[in-house]
Amino acid sequence: MSLVSVHGGIGVLTVLYLHDVTAVGAGPAALVLVAVQGASAAGRICLAAWSDCSGSGRYTSVLICLVAVTAGMLALITPSFTPVWALLSAMTLVALTITARGRKLR
Repeated sequence: MSLVSVHGGIGVLTVLYLHDVTAVGAGPAALVLVAVQGASAAGRICLAAWSDCSGSGRYTSVLICLVAVTAGMLALITPSFTPVWALLSAMTLVALTITARGRKLR
C-alpha cells in the first residue's frame, strides 16, 4: 500500500509541477500521468515475470528495482527544485524498502 501511495503522490505532483512551473498545458501534463501509469503497469508485469523466473526469488528482484528507482529519482534532482525531489526520492526509498522487507518476513 505504501508504494502505491508514493507512486500516486509523485504522479500528481509531477502533473502540478509541469502545469504550474513549466507552463505545460493541462492536457499534455495529464497525458504524462497516463503514460507513467501505463509504464508502471508494464513494469509491474515485467517485474513479476522476472521474479517468477529468477532463481534468487522475489526479494532480490525487488531490491534491484529499489536501487534502479532510487537512482532514477536522484537523477531527476534539479538545483532549483532539490528539496521536493529529494523528499520524493526518500519517500520512494522508504516505500520500496518496506515493500521488499515485508515480503521477505512472511
